[in-house]
Amino acid sequence: GFFYAIADLGLTGFDKQLQEGMKGDNSLQNNAAKAAMEAGKKALERKGKKIAQLDLADVTKAVLKGRGNVKQGQQLFTKQGCVACHAVDLAAEQKGPYLGAAGAKFPREYLVESVLYPNKVVAQGFQTVQFDLKDGAAQMGFVTAEADGVITLRNIAGQVFNLKRADVKEEKHLPQSMMPEGLAAGLTVEELTSLIEYLGTLKAIGG
Repeated sequence: GFFYAIADLGLTGFDKQLQEGMKGDNSLQNNAAKAAMEAGKKALERKGKKIAQLDLADVTKAVLKGRGNVKQGQQLFTKQGCVACHAVDLAAEQKGPYLGAAGAKFPREYLVESVLYPNKVVAQGFQTVQFDLKDGAAQMGFVTAEADGVITLRNIAGQVFNLKRADVKEEKHLPQSMMPEGLAAGLTVEELTSLIEYLGTLKAIGG
């Protein structure tokens, strides 16, 4: 009913109706009104706070239920540095996982988890690789190409390095993603919701 909808969406501004709903003899209605009141309080507590200050499980639930601003999300995609490793246009240089069809390929929950928990699912072909070189140096990143004995590697900063296969002493495939944890830590729940909303609109054919 009405109160369950308010609770599910974490809506605020219905205190008067909820207080009235908790006064009746109907236990189901009372419980629904109480749940809605509690959800509203949590929503107010989250508002304006950075994700680093919040429980990620609560953030995930809020983003999955919320709806964001696509234009703001597009701006955040650039501002947060996503463009350093992700192209949304097939004509652009392909760096990390292509996201131009993210909205068609992945459910909203997957997109949220990929941002908040980047090591949970590492996109195929973008596993972190460490190359220990014969001269004692080391380079870490994901391999974007290998041809004619030359390995092209892109690091976490989006920088490209070319390594000669003959110079490699050891190659280690690491379990973690090149995408670091905490990229969304400085965002609010509302901002992350907008970023996910934008990604959900990316449905290019052929991606």
